[in-house]
Amino acid sequence: MRADQVSNIKHGSSPCPLPQHRGEGILALRASAIQVMHLTNRGQGTSTMEQHPFTIVCIGGSAGCLDPAIELVSNLPADSQMAFVFITHHDPAKKSLLPEILARHCAFPVLEITDGLALQPNRLYTCPSSMDAELGAALKLTHCMPDRHSNINCLFESLAKVQGDRSAAVVLSGMLRDGGKGIQAVKEAGGVTFAQDPVLAAFPSMPAHAIATGCVDYVLSPRQIAEYISGVLFERKKSLVHVC
Repeated sequence: MRADQVSNIKHGSSPCPLPQHRGEGILALRASAIQVMHLTNRGQGTSTMEQHPFTIVCIGGSAGCLDPAIELVSNLPADSQMAFVFITHHDPAKKSLLPEILARHCAFPVLEITDGLALQPNRLYTCPSSMDAELGAALKLTHCMPDRHSNINCLFESLAKVQGDRSAAVVLSGMLRDGGKGIQAVKEAGGVTFAQDPVLAAFPSMPAHAIATGCVDYVLSPRQIAEYISGVLFERKKSLVHVC
């Protein structure tokens, strides 16, 4: 999808008719970050169970997502006080090398998910290749979906259910349409949603489809997504100092 096609998407009939902010500069995004109350400790979202006391950011990608994932995690601060979960469309017959690869570029520990693993802030969690993952009171491993192309939606939907407005979802490069339904769930629960700019994606179908739902708040490069998350943290810390 070309840049002019993305920018001309109509949102009037969308269930989430909010404007999208493209990568026009991270300082402008930081200026608006103070208004993004759902990434603070407000905890007033629509989650149906007890929220984890920190923001959880779920990242989904497929074909061509490794490079943008590296770009994103390498620009995250070591002490974000957020937890990150990264899931892809993987071949269950091959061992995932994501923990080893991403650990070389990440300022905080990278862990492969085991069933019942407790989430902690300042951690990046990846899924073993033979399983899929969902969120609950802890991380849960599930059997792989038969079509292998809906596991990102399932993760995002569980994120919305558990975390409400303490959630963020990111769709990176990939083929087909996975992630769009989950993006809508996160947005409707009060979370913040991101898509990699399709112009910058090796395979633009997944981020373009997410954008077409009208439920993506920010269309950015992976680096800018990381900087935006850091910017929200910066504004939150500043506001907390001011209150004290």
